[in-house]
Amino acid sequence: MGKRGPAPKPTALHAANGSWVAGTRNDIDVVVCDSVPPVPAHFNEHAATVWNRYGPMLVNQGVIAESDLLALEAMAMAYGNWRDAAQLTADNGADYEDENGWHEYPHAKRAERWWDRFLKASKEFGMTPASRPSVPRSAKKEISIGDEYG
Repeated sequence: MGKRGPAPKPTALHAANGSWVAGTRNDIDVVVCDSVPPVPAHFNEHAATVWNRYGPMLVNQGVIAESDLLALEAMAMAYGNWRDAAQLTADNGADYEDENGWHEYPHAKRAERWWDRFLKASKEFGMTPASRPSVPRSAKKEISIGDEYG
């Protein structure tokens, strides 16, 4: 079941309005990253692509703090593993038949599991349309789509 109720109001907004709630939150000391570290050495090429593509985007949106880099790493690894398993599925098919009937290859199940993990992690960063409004952002740096894809 999804989250219920309206999205929580960001702490900075509570503080700006002089609300007592701002003093009760534990996210006041969170400092967002101003850059993303280099790609971890153990990444495959697909995970590195996610790191290089979405890391700077999350920094620009003010969504990611240093404490979130492990979650970004897990998301990138999940995507890389999903791509590998999806390629195996594309090469070998998802099902096979033997004397007991039809069965699903383990790599097809792995692909589904890795996709679920990637999707779950991406929701934490507000990277799906439904989860985007629930993730508070700070110090938004607007960039033109032309700058991005120019």
